[in-house]
Amino acid sequence: MNVIFGRWFQKCKSRIERRLAKREAAMTFAPSFDASNIHYEVSERVGAISCGGLGAMHLLARRIGLIDDIDEKLHLLQFQRPYSESDHVLAIAYNSLCGGTCLQDMELRRTDENFLNALGTQRFPDPTTSGDFCRRFDSGSIQALIDAFNQTRLRVWSKQPDSFWECAKIDADGSFTQTRGERKAGMDINYNRDWCYHPLAVTLANTGETLSIVNRPGNRPSHEGAAVELDRALLLCLQAGFRRIVFRGDTDFSQTTRLDGWDANAKVRFYFGYDSKQNLEAIAEKLPEAAWHKLELSRAILGESEVATPTGKHQGADRPRAGIRKCEVDLRSGGRVRVPTDRLPKRRIAWW
Repeated sequence: MNVIFGRWFQKCKSRIERRLAKREAAMTFAPSFDASNIHYEVSERVGAISCGGLGAMHLLARRIGLIDDIDEKLHLLQFQRPYSESDHVLAIAYNSLCGGTCLQDMELRRTDENFLNALGTQRFPDPTTSGDFCRRFDSGSIQALIDAFNQTRLRVWSKQPDSFWECAKIDADGSFTQTRGERKAGMDINYNRDWCYHPLAVTLANTGETLSIVNRPGNRPSHEGAAVELDRALLLCLQAGFRRIVFRGDTDFSQTTRLDGWDANAKVRFYFGYDSKQNLEAIAEKLPEAAWHKLELSRAILGESEVATPTGKHQGADRPRAGIRKCEVDLRSGGRVRVPTDRLPKRRIAWW
């Protein structure tokens, strides 16, 4: 950044801090907003946009090779006139980054001259053109787009320090996304009687980025298709060079047909909830007391805000220390967690 610009921004920040600083003020019964006139200045040479970071995001996409990767992997258009596949994908992404909530908001972008100048383009796709582009996708082309993202992702990950490669924590979860549309294909009613979709998201907890997402009707179970997406995320992380991979999910993701295969891989561990069943409870109850081991909950598990200070007070707040459940762990057979039944619902135990 230019040194002079940096000084301007710093002075502006200091003025705001002084104006917002708490100070004793005389009591008044007049409104605080007392402006009587507002002056507007218009410049022919200087333009502005509300989304000032747009240029930086486009420059980032170009420098990490995302634009080239999309054009290399994704082939939906017979003639690229006047937009390429990457132009369409980035147009939809930039619309969301600038506050758009639907394709119709792209009309605001394409009629903003300063927005077009910021991207260095003559024109911007209209909502109808973008809608036609979206309708060209099928499952194969969606996967091709994800492969393009992953190819760029590997390039970005390669710049990370050695500590980044210690462990990849992969989370799987489903969430309901309600829709008010009347004719949207694939939507259905969930158990709350809401019309919605039920997308499956597989994310990397280390960075918070989405590795894959699968859209499903609202009446589909959370685990549907999860094993396939977890396997794809596993291959991606192994290709990247992670030394350990951990899968995490709730009880819906304990798919027994895949557990043995994941357990056979020395680099993979998984932490899934598991529904309490009578045969499992019987096995746990028959274990001798010597087979159980106390689970020490670390700061990483509890979070800094849940760990008491030596004085007995809660860090950051004067409130009683939160109770910690007493857990016991069986170190055999990969580890089994047993939680006292008087502390948790009787129909749930944890298993990995």
